Amino acid sequence: MMNNKRNYLLFAIVGLMLLTSCKECTHEYNRPINIKSDTISSFSKELFDFLEDPDEFEFLTLDPYISKKKEKNLFHGYKVLGSKVIGKKNERINIVDHFYKAINARIGRKVACFLPRHAFRLQKNKQEINVLICFECDRAEIYDKKNGMSEILLQGKPDYFNSIATKYHLPYMTKPAPNTPKK
Repeated sequence: MMNNKRNYLLFAIVGLMLLTSCKECTHEYNRPINIKSDTISSFSKELFDFLEDPDEFEFLTLDPYISKKKEKNLFHGYKVLGSKVIGKKNERINIVDHFYKAINARIGRKVACFLPRHAFRLQKNKQEINVLICFECDRAEIYDKKNGMSEILLQGKPDYFNSIATKYHLPYMTKPAPNTPKK
């Protein structure tokens, strides 16, 4: 009898552990967020708030090379090729979900280069978080005044983000950088 109780308790504990490490997290956004649990712990709640429910969501395309000139239209040192404020909530959710998908696919490899071609400028309550994304180098840099710069590894192709740029007639660069490792 004691063994059965112990086995049941062990089974219940393992079940709870599996549920709490599930890929879907609803936070408080009333929708499942399909992201790996280890990534959830590395994201701040603030970043989730900005990604899931921003007051303004701006999608940008960038020249991936740091500008050597002092230009007006720079975003963290990169020339902005185009930008579009995304007003439709379902479109913002699709963009964010593709970002999560790239994070989930990461393989943990970090490349020294960083050549971002896409970015988000997220505003909420008069604060701003910026996300610069480089699919070529498999990472994103996240900037906010409170926490400084952090980075997240990712893996994927820029096709969906390029399709958003095409939809809104934003120019974007597709040519791979010289000396970028092959995937």
